[in-house]
Order: sequence, then C-alpha cells, then structure tokens
Amino acid sequence: MGRDFRGFVSSKVAVKNGVITDDIEPLPDKRLGIRKYCAWMSIPLSKTVHVGDGLNDVPVFRVVGHSIALNTSLEKVKRAASHQMETDDLLDVYKHIQSEMSSTKSVN
Repeated sequence: MGRDFRGFVSSKVAVKNGVITDDIEPLPDKRLGIRKYCAWMSIPLSKTVHVGDGLNDVPVFRVVGHSIALNTSLEKVKRAASHQMETDDLLDVYKHIQSEMSSTKSVN
C-alpha cells in the first residue's frame, strides 16, 4: 500500500532498574503531544487518527481527521468520535483504519 506507521504519541511511563513499571504520567493535554508529533513528522492533523476511551481524548478527537472511541461506556466520548468500536482485538481497529484510508483515497 505504500503507507507506514511512523510512530506514536503517548503518556510517559516510568522505568525503574531498566524495567517499565505501571506508573504512568499522562500528558496534561494530548492535543499538544499530537500537534508536536505531527509538526515534527510533517503530517497534517487532518491525516491523523486518534483512538481513545476517556474524556481526556475528546479534545483530540476534535482536532484530528478521524477518531475512534474504543471500548468506552462514556456517551460524551462516543458522541465526540467519528467512529465507535467495541472489540478486544486491535486488528479490528487496524482494519477499520485501513478501510477508512481506502475510502478516503478513492474519494480524493
């Protein structure tokens, strides 16, 4: 397909004695992280996808091209996303993103 995954924006995880622990330091504003990453990689926000399940994902859903509310019971999160999914298989998310990319390419 000629498309590749170039990276991700994430919360900071703690490392103790060379091992990643379950202590997570969330980004104060996920939009800042994704904007910085997109600027660094020269990717328009309109061409990005954000997958989330919490209220802190809603602001990001509003600035990216496509958003997926994954396994959330929060109605505000579901309403803010361009797509909702319930699955335990991340390949389902990948397949959905591939499908969206294909349909967008055929329209453009």
